[in-house]
Amino acid sequence: MSVTLEQEAEIRRLYFAEHWPVGTVSAQLHHHPEVVRRVLGLDTPRQSPAERLLLVEPYKDFIAQTLKKYPTLRATRLFDMVKPRGYPGKVRTLRAYVATVRPRPPREAYLRVSTLPGEQAQVDWAHVGKVRVPGGERPLWAFVIVLSWSRAMWGEFIFDLSVHALRRSLARAAEYFGGNTRQWLFDNPKTVVLERHGDAVRFHPRLLDASSHYCVSLRLCTVRKPNQKGRVERAIRYVRERFLEGAATTIGTRNVRRTVCWWAENAVKHGPGAGHRRGRCEAEVSGSVSKTKRWARAGRAGGGRRRHRCCTRPFDEAGQRCPRQCRRG
Repeated sequence: MSVTLEQEAEIRRLYFAEHWPVGTVSAQLHHHPEVVRRVLGLDTPRQSPAERLLLVEPYKDFIAQTLKKYPTLRATRLFDMVKPRGYPGKVRTLRAYVATVRPRPPREAYLRVSTLPGEQAQVDWAHVGKVRVPGGERPLWAFVIVLSWSRAMWGEFIFDLSVHALRRSLARAAEYFGGNTRQWLFDNPKTVVLERHGDAVRFHPRLLDASSHYCVSLRLCTVRKPNQKGRVERAIRYVRERFLEGAATTIGTRNVRRTVCWWAENAVKHGPGAGHRRGRCEAEVSGSVSKTKRWARAGRAGGGRRRHRCCTRPFDEAGQRCPRQCRRG
């Protein structure tokens, strides 16, 4: 922007004589601050990127050694370390250099796992909010089970994560699908695993009792590897985004009943990929999964422990267990 001699004289007078700041002169005379600094001789030539990187040159070895030992160290912390050592540049220059030399973590390779029909079901829970009850609130959880081959999904809302609640949910899932798969894939919660050291696992005895009842084997994911049960993780994400997102964190009992009805009518029928997987879901549920129901009957008939029918039913509204005379075996 060109400035006349009269304007230059006025800028110099206001700055040196009246002691106006550069910002005030720029606002009053309607000139850009860079123009005012140029007229006053206060502008400094900008360094090129190559010239700015030359400032970091004497400290490259120190930065490389530090990042090798602490790969996630922040550039601002490195700036605090090199500043007392004579670094004349700014933190922005150092940050740009650190971004080019910071060690990249090794990328993990993932293997796509495919299962046979009726082979595996993935199980997981998700905290979805709280329910108002007389005298306080109770946490509300979603139990979700997904058939790995067809992505057929079933779920329900529960109030606790005990092994008894897990057994009831698995029993209702078996009733919904008409049987069970050959495997149940879990994460590593205390409800499922009491102790684990590498591949040596001690399962909860109540869960082992249920797996023996249904003739199903138990399988665990590797610790801190949720990608190994990605199908149920995606189903939980669908439930959160499709219905629970934006809802109140604390809901009443009537809303819980409405949520259960919605789950039964929509979430199970129209889950992720339900449009093109509906045929596969019907084929897996009517074919491979139902076989395990006959196998379970054969296992009980072959000398397995018998159980009264009410021992696999959900508890009543008051949370009371079955009578002692009904719990046989």
